[in-house]
Amino acid sequence: MEGASLNPMHILITGARGFIGQALKPHLERQGHAVKTLSRQGDYTWGRLGQIPWEDFDAVIHLAGENIFGRWSASKKKRLMDSRVVLTESIAHNLARTKKRPKVFICASGIGIYGDTGKQVVDEQACFGETFLAQLAAQWENACTAAKNAGVRTVPIRMGTVLSQKGGALQKMLPLFKLGLGGTLGTGDQLQSFVALED
Repeated sequence: MEGASLNPMHILITGARGFIGQALKPHLERQGHAVKTLSRQGDYTWGRLGQIPWEDFDAVIHLAGENIFGRWSASKKKRLMDSRVVLTESIAHNLARTKKRPKVFICASGIGIYGDTGKQVVDEQACFGETFLAQLAAQWENACTAAKNAGVRTVPIRMGTVLSQKGGALQKMLPLFKLGLGGTLGTGDQLQSFVALED
């Protein structure tokens, strides 16, 4: 198998039907890893977290969460919070209770954790912001605490906008740009962190 891993792992992915998950799952499978999914209609479902054989997995990759696009009404904010914080806490507590725990728990997060920093360059040592997105990301990462305290290597991934012609923000913007309707955001001076889907 081309690109097969020398150390194939058993991996559980949440959000495998999302933009990143749809690319990550087949990529990992091509590497020779055994991948299972946790979703509303996956190999395992959200309503039965306690029945998942967590000890069977070497890694858990948590990408699930309400899509951030759309108007942030009070109900939308609650869905954003619940789908990230509440679900992550549930996973983390299940990992903590497992006798043979996965080696790593990778949890999506976002660069929104830093708030609006203007042109200031930030890294993982920077202070968190005070915007709703910053608070959401901070609580999301904090929801991993039970797994971390139980000795599971916990890795939050603070992603910016993920770009690909296959979906996400770029796919939504490209038709407008092709019609000559694209433009700058705000004054055009804002920094925009991004990552290619393949990365």
